[in-house]
Amino acid sequence: MDNDVVFSTPKGQKYVIPKVTTCPPAPKKHEAPKKQRSSTVNILAKKIEEEEEEEEADRNKGQST
Repeated sequence: MDNDVVFSTPKGQKYVIPKVTTCPPAPKKHEAPKKQRSSTVNILAKKIEEEEEEEEADRNKGQST
């Protein structure tokens, strides 16, 4: 039993974890790239707007006579 090995945590100054005096800043969200409408969506949106304008013009025509 003369060969017992004893392990212990290092206690020297170079092994001491320093105390934190200020907290690090909060993580920031990455800004997602803005999605652009596809050309198909733009074409459909313009077509719908034109149809609505035509319908409104037709309704106004009927009211003025």
